Amino acid sequence: MKEINLQNWFSYHAQSFDNVLAGLKFLVENNDKWLKKTSVNGKKLLFYCKAIFEQVKNYNKTDLENLELDVIKYLNSNLLQNFIDHPDDKNNVDSFAKQIFFIYSALGNTLPVEVYSKLEMQEIIEGEYVLYDDNTFVYSLNKIFNDQDKFGEYQTLLEKYFFREKPENLKYEMEWEDALIYSLFILFFWKNFSFATKEMQETLLKNYFYTAIVCGVPVKSILERFLSVGTVEELNERRQMFFDALQESREEVPLDANFTEWKKLIEVIKAFSVRIKGANSGFEQEEFLKTFYNNQEGRDIYRSWLREVLNIVFSLEK
Repeated sequence: MKEINLQNWFSYHAQSFDNVLAGLKFLVENNDKWLKKTSVNGKKLLFYCKAIFEQVKNYNKTDLENLELDVIKYLNSNLLQNFIDHPDDKNNVDSFAKQIFFIYSALGNTLPVEVYSKLEMQEIIEGEYVLYDDNTFVYSLNKIFNDQDKFGEYQTLLEKYFFREKPENLKYEMEWEDALIYSLFILFFWKNFSFATKEMQETLLKNYFYTAIVCGVPVKSILERFLSVGTVEELNERRQMFFDALQESREEVPLDANFTEWKKLIEVIKAFSVRIKGANSGFEQEEFLKTFYNNQEGRDIYRSWLREVLNIVFSLEK
């Protein structure tokens, strides 16, 4: 589906997982009511809504095994609410059904298709397989990333596909499917962070630290686990790798919800470090965060992303 109103990548993440889950729950619990009012396509939509709800209803956001479930927050809340209010609106049903099925596929649910072969994936990445199906593609990603043997087979191709996109491109408008696919890659690669090569770990830290937090990755838990196993020398090397990568960060932070102003992530971190002069406190952190996104819609979620950055960086400094 092509979104009529394209959004910035960050704004796609401004929706609440819990609000989307609540909407799906409402539909599932009142299933009979909508079955009587909606179209054939709407009835199929209800099947996928129920399947996704059952899959995510007990999702623990620190559970790395099911990290990709966080992408349900990508469901367009307006389409969801419109389906609840107007289940007979064909245009809305059709648009919402496309999003629901895309996410159903991305979560690895059963499809009557085979995972794309290595050759097919290579043709997709090189732009030679122009008629490939997006639903099969995201379904294949789920199956590949969740199978260590398959991941090893496809890894080089997947890295080539993902890292061709520069982090600065996230500033600009993206189609809904492209934004979700990009997020899936971030979720999947971070899910395998501890098993990645040192080069890959450095790449993720330099380019996808802040954006991983935006995606819903429990970065703090992953890094704490990563820095808790090994010899003293290994742990010191890993900690140093983290701070060295941070200094070389290519990421930028939006300073307003309209995405007209940006600041390098490392500059934000340094500004806070100067402010606290080595004596971090929750009060100082909140006072610092108040200088961002004043009178802006969605400021709480934008501040929460920066809050998590500061929590991670200054907890690892100890």
